[in-house]
Amino acid sequence: MSGKQEQNRQERREKLRVVAMQVFTEIGYDKATVSDIVRRAEMTPSTFYNYYRDKDALRDELVAVAAANFLVVLDTARRGSGSAAAYFGAAAAELFRVLVEDQSLRAFLSHNRGFLRETQDNPQLMPVWTRLRADADEFGREGGLDPADREYFVALLRGAALEIGIALLASEAPDREAATDFFRKIVA
Repeated sequence: MSGKQEQNRQERREKLRVVAMQVFTEIGYDKATVSDIVRRAEMTPSTFYNYYRDKDALRDELVAVAAANFLVVLDTARRGSGSAAAYFGAAAAELFRVLVEDQSLRAFLSHNRGFLRETQDNPQLMPVWTRLRADADEFGREGGLDPADREYFVALLRGAALEIGIALLASEAPDREAATDFFRKIVA
């Protein structure tokens, strides 16, 4: 494939992702159809199916992109912290910042709050959970935390970040600093 063909292919794929987020935001992920997406993107269904087997495959790609971005956040937080509380607090602070400041993501998730809960076990998020588990194991060994307690700790982190994030999305005036401070108290 030539460079121009590949560039066009990437542009169409990106357009489908952007338009899908708009459609999911406006009518909800569950109600949205492939037809809604291709109509808005001014593409044919066959073009959509050249890239995705179905709407769920597109969702999985969106989740994978978000997971890759969050892994970068975790790397940055890990380098800048000397303790578990500092690391997990910094990661949560960045997550909450994005939830509040990224207007398109905020609109999408506000309209699809159940999406966050439903995607917790999405395979595309496995690298994030694996990294958090490995980091919790490392900090736990350093701090003398029992291996079983580390598993509970990771579950607590996931649940707290999820529910605090959902509360932020539900708030008319989200206070990400207060959310981060509360999360840090839980981790401490």
